[in-house]
Amino acid sequence: MVLKTAVIGCGRIGCGFDDDPLRKIVSTHAGAYSKNPKTKLDALCDIDTNKLNMYGKKYSVTNLFTNVDELLEQVKPDLLSVCTLPDQHEEITIKAAKAGVKGIFCEKPISNNIVSAKHMIDVCEKNGVVLMIDHQRRFDPLFSSIKLALQQSLLGKIYQNTFYYTAGIYNTGTHMIDLMRYFFGDIEWVIGIHSSAKSSNTDDPNIDGLLKFKNGMLSSIHALDVKDYLVFEEDVLGSKGRLRILNNGSEVEYHTIIDSKNFSGYTELQETHLPFELPKEREYMMEGINHLVSCVENGIKPVSSGHDGLNALEALIALVKSADDESKKVYLPLE
Repeated sequence: MVLKTAVIGCGRIGCGFDDDPLRKIVSTHAGAYSKNPKTKLDALCDIDTNKLNMYGKKYSVTNLFTNVDELLEQVKPDLLSVCTLPDQHEEITIKAAKAGVKGIFCEKPISNNIVSAKHMIDVCEKNGVVLMIDHQRRFDPLFSSIKLALQQSLLGKIYQNTFYYTAGIYNTGTHMIDLMRYFFGDIEWVIGIHSSAKSSNTDDPNIDGLLKFKNGMLSSIHALDVKDYLVFEEDVLGSKGRLRILNNGSEVEYHTIIDSKNFSGYTELQETHLPFELPKEREYMMEGINHLVSCVENGIKPVSSGHDGLNALEALIALVKSADDESKKVYLPLE
């Protein structure tokens, strides 16, 4: 059975990123739905009628709406992507869950506050609706391979993790926090510092900080100005080696331990071949839609659930709270 789908919000992640000629893979919800053999893109919704008409033509979609209620009533989609601003996620998700939508693919962060995020999760669970958050690196087979390698103690005991990011703690930082949770588990406490590399968005500050994970590992995060350059890099150091995620997540380096060539009685790190094969294809948006379909059809729990989105949001809010309060330590979960 082909599932009917709709996208609410025709901005960058909803429809626009695929207009970029430098992007080599499908990077939008609309593009992924339109190319998946198990889904049909039936409707688009946006308050900007120019975008709505432009992407309606691009994807051959005639069901175009400026009103969410009308879309849900007239189209009755099986799957719905919520690609609006975070403060609109709760209202749309609740309406969709109560209208009979089977699966909701919500953009990150899950919401702009914890109460609304919990409400979204609760209503979806009560109505048997799959709620999946677009922390899309969870759908990337490369990061799945890294997670498995870490679980199998490729690096031994993990001591330190360092992360560099740009473009705001809520915008890009949510991917960073979620990826660290994906690799290392729950966070115990955070300390935040307002970065000297200021964000251009006053509502989304750049935060440096320190995170203590419940497994004992420490991670430092460092913000940079996206106007200078784009960066999303992670450096993991353990007792048996080192793993570096570079070039905005497109490259991976693995370093193992060798006897020092320069100092007797010491060992050093040296780059060597990866202990796992790099995936040939990394269509993570397409994989995300595949996963959502599988969750709906087979009753599978999503790899990026509403609870995962909530946990990431709590850490983000805690980092900003700490930074605003003279970098005091804030424990998770938040009360």
